[in-house]
Parts: sequence; structure tokens; C-alpha cells
Amino acid sequence: MNTHTTKLPGNMFEEGHFEGHHFNKRRVHDGIVGVVITLFTALGYYTSQMWLLVPAVLGITLMQSALTGFCPLYFTLDKIQPDQPEQPNH
Repeated sequence: MNTHTTKLPGNMFEEGHFEGHHFNKRRVHDGIVGVVITLFTALGYYTSQMWLLVPAVLGITLMQSALTGFCPLYFTLDKIQPDQPEQPNH
């Protein structure tokens, strides 16, 4: 009888996904930014053009982040899950 269970990759809600190297802040950052840009661009197109200010501010924040190295989203992600040194697998 095979008792080995296979976990599918990419499921961020699995137990232990946010531990160690499974938590990739870059992927989470890119996903959040992508959703915000897409959602508010669609809202701006279908409802009021004022919603387009959100992607505009996000774009300004991304340019500021490139120049200063400070990103509010990464700051928040660091508070949620601080970097930990990798431990060897036993």
C-alpha cells in the first residue's frame, strides 16, 4: 500500500507553504500588483475614470521604489514573514 501523498506545487494555502523557501515574496508582490492594476483599470474602464488614479499612484510608487529601494508592499510582507536563514534538510 502506497502511503506517500503528492502535494501539487503552487498551492499557497498548503500547510507549511509560507515556511522557508516556499514563501516567495517576489511572486506574492507581483501577484498583488498585477491584481490591483487589472482590477482598477477595469473599474476605470467600466465605471468611473477616477479609478484610474489607483494604477497611476501604484506606477509612481513602483518608480519611487526603483529609485529609493523602499517598497511599501515589501515592507508589509517583511512584517508578515521575516526572512529566516535556511536550515539544512535532514
